[in-house]
Amino acid sequence: MFKNYFKIVFRNAKKHPMYVLINLIGLAIGMAVSIVILLYVQFELSYDKYHPEADRIYRVSRAWFNQDGAESLHLGHLAPPFGPLIQSDFPEEVEVSARLFNFNALIKSNGNAMEEERFFFADPESFDLFSWKIIEGEGQSALNEADGIIVTESTAKRYFGDESALGKELQAELAGQEFTFQVRGVMKDMPENSHFHVDFLASMIPVVQFYGGQEAFMSNFGSNNFSTFVKLAEGVDGKAFEGKLPAMIDRHLGENQAGIPMSKGTALKLWPITDVHLYSNLAPKSNRMATWIM
Repeated sequence: MFKNYFKIVFRNAKKHPMYVLINLIGLAIGMAVSIVILLYVQFELSYDKYHPEADRIYRVSRAWFNQDGAESLHLGHLAPPFGPLIQSDFPEEVEVSARLFNFNALIKSNGNAMEEERFFFADPESFDLFSWKIIEGEGQSALNEADGIIVTESTAKRYFGDESALGKELQAELAGQEFTFQVRGVMKDMPENSHFHVDFLASMIPVVQFYGGQEAFMSNFGSNNFSTFVKLAEGVDGKAFEGKLPAMIDRHLGENQAGIPMSKGTALKLWPITDVHLYSNLAPKSNRMATWIM
């Protein structure tokens, strides 16, 4: 039977070669487009899943509400005390918390100056959350020093060429202030399927000093500029844990001037890190509808 089918196909190909060629080209294009779409969808759905414990990592956002309960504002950043308080208030449910503070910086080195958008101050605990790979020098311990900074492999190449970046100094101008950092580590570039990217990881200590010291830093609930992440203990459900946060807010912020608990006006929400790219407003967004349609 198949032999007869092949005979018919070859007979038609001889009679109508152009028609067959057009059909083959159309088939090839269709298959190629299908493969490209499949790869695109797989990539979009893979964001931040490369972290070994991604299923336990959450980004925390903050929302505000009107008196009628309607949400008036939702930010992807928190005030500096919230991350540490979440961990200290729930030590059995939260393994680690970490904050990152993104700042556009003018970086100077060897007489050159470049504007950098991927400059972050970071808590040392960031390395307990994310699977960042150090390829030279120090990792977490570099961020324990006030002048410590880690750069990515491509950034080290941009600034220092083939020379080792370790021990080199970088001057950073931030909001009119000058800081001098010493490169203490080099890390691999973050994968493209990350909802945020860093080129520089600097110690959080200068930020704490800028805010007036640790006590002032940890009592400032108004400066919502810090990307805050937590890793929950195994078996802890994110949604159930989120339900405990209003009580924590009232414990530390108390009531407003009208005697209403602060949790009625503001709330903390947990976003699985693997959902941030497609489902939240916490990062440059992908077109979720287009992804699912594809």
